[in-house]
Amino acid sequence: VSAVVFSAVGFWILVAREERHVGSGGVVLSVAAVFQLLASGFGPIEPDARAAQSTLSLVHVLTSVVAAAGLTVSGLHGALWLLMYRELRLHRFGAVFGHLPDLETCARMMRRAALFGFLGLTIGLNVGIALAHEKGDLRVDYGNPEVLGSLLVWLYFGAIAFSARIP
Repeated sequence: VSAVVFSAVGFWILVAREERHVGSGGVVLSVAAVFQLLASGFGPIEPDARAAQSTLSLVHVLTSVVAAAGLTVSGLHGALWLLMYRELRLHRFGAVFGHLPDLETCARMMRRAALFGFLGLTIGLNVGIALAHEKGDLRVDYGNPEVLGSLLVWLYFGAIAFSARIP
C-alpha cells in the first residue's frame, strides 16, 4: 500500500505538470495520507522470499504497483469530476470550488492517469501470463475472480484512457 501511495503521488505530479491551474493536489495528498495511515496500522509485513525469485515476478509486482497508482489517481479525478459536475448543475458553489480545476482539466488528468494505469496493467497482465507459462500452467482460468476482475478493470480503464478518441 505504501508503494502504491508513493507512486500515486508521483503519478499525480507527472499528470499535473502540464496543467497551469491544478487544485486537485489537496484531494490526492489527503487520500494518500489516509491510505498511508491505514497501511501503517497493519504493522510490519514479512517479505515472501518466493516472490522475488525471478525477474519476471519483480516486473509483475512493479507493473501492478504502477497500474494501481495510475488507476487510483484516475479514479480520484473521476470522482472529483462527478462531484464538480453535480455541484455545477445544482448551482452550488462553495469556497473549495474555486480552488479545484475546471471540468475539462479534471477530465484530461483522469484520462492521462487512466492511460498510465492501463499501460501498467497491460504489461502486468502479460507478464503474469508469462509467469504462468513459466510454471507450466498453460491455460488461463477466466473463471478465477482475480483474472476476471483484472481483465474487466483493464477494459474499463482502457475505455477511459482512450475516451477522447472514441466517438
